[in-house]
Amino acid sequence: AEFERTWDGVDLNAHDNAIGQMEASVCKLVGESKGEDLFLKAAECTEMLRAKCSAALDDEPALFNDVLDRLKSKYEAGSPSFWKFLKKRGMTKILVGVEAKSQA
Repeated sequence: AEFERTWDGVDLNAHDNAIGQMEASVCKLVGESKGEDLFLKAAECTEMLRAKCSAALDDEPALFNDVLDRLKSKYEAGSPSFWKFLKKRGMTKILVGVEAKSQA
């Protein structure tokens, strides 16, 4: 709910702020997870962020891809691996620019 309020805010940096808040929330959930118990919630947050960013018209897709790169870097290693959990759920980067046009 807080993410939605921030995303929909009138502040010029509303989307940047919401993306940062969601990334922090995902990292907090993963950090507090005992085994994989909070991975589903963290993955759902990541999926919501991806959906919002892919529908946006400015730099949001690239910003999401940066978040995903940081999550991969931070959580690829380790047992259990949150990154592997995300990949099993089909998480991918958002195609932007030339990549998106070539897929159309």
